[in-house]
Amino acid sequence: MASCKVTILVESILVFSNGDVPGSKPNHAGGQKNNAITATLDYPRGGRQQIVSVIQADLQDDKPYVFDTADFYGPQGDGVNAPGLFKDEVIEEECPLILQITSNDDASHLSLVLGRVLTNLLGASVFIVPGGQIVGAAVEFAAESLGDYIAGESKGAVAVIGGAHVMLKASELLTAPDPLRMTLPLIAPQTVRRGWLAETAPAQAQSAPAASAAQPNETLLTAGEPNGRITLRISASPA
Repeated sequence: MASCKVTILVESILVFSNGDVPGSKPNHAGGQKNNAITATLDYPRGGRQQIVSVIQADLQDDKPYVFDTADFYGPQGDGVNAPGLFKDEVIEEECPLILQITSNDDASHLSLVLGRVLTNLLGASVFIVPGGQIVGAAVEFAAESLGDYIAGESKGAVAVIGGAHVMLKASELLTAPDPLRMTLPLIAPQTVRRGWLAETAPAQAQSAPAASAAQPNETLLTAGEPNGRITLRISASPA
């Protein structure tokens, strides 16, 4: 049975639409981290149902966000501006990697939501350093994908604006270039509307009429629509 240890970092990410309310002026000053980039490894090895991780960034429409990948825990090694998702996680045979990106939200509110989400999953306190970066966020839980969980806990303030998934195979990773650069397209999993009434509609409900009187220009993202790309840097070694 092939197995390997993988370290996964985010090199860069670009979104076409951040889901901002029309006419709003999101605060991108002072290094605010208004978006969550979540990752889930499903059944990576025996006895582990899911392992998840989350990092934060400040994403703007059509503007690439580039991480410093020199250190897994960020340029200062303190978890702030960290590009790292998983470090030396063992994969047996193969497992899906699921990525989800949440929409723009007030950085302090998003940090509170992330803290609440991971506290609920862990049943204990979560250490959050200045800047909102969650350190050591690889945890086990049995639930839906982390981005959906965050959106649910935010009570409508946050939506998932992009998702991607790829099957990681240990045998292929061990023979791939080290590091392996992998660029994945981000697809909007749900329709996102913004106006006086913020509304998100699951992809499976798109055939139903909208419940609100939203105007066409209030639809910011349509389910299944491309919404950018994310580039990962993956290193693998024998387990």
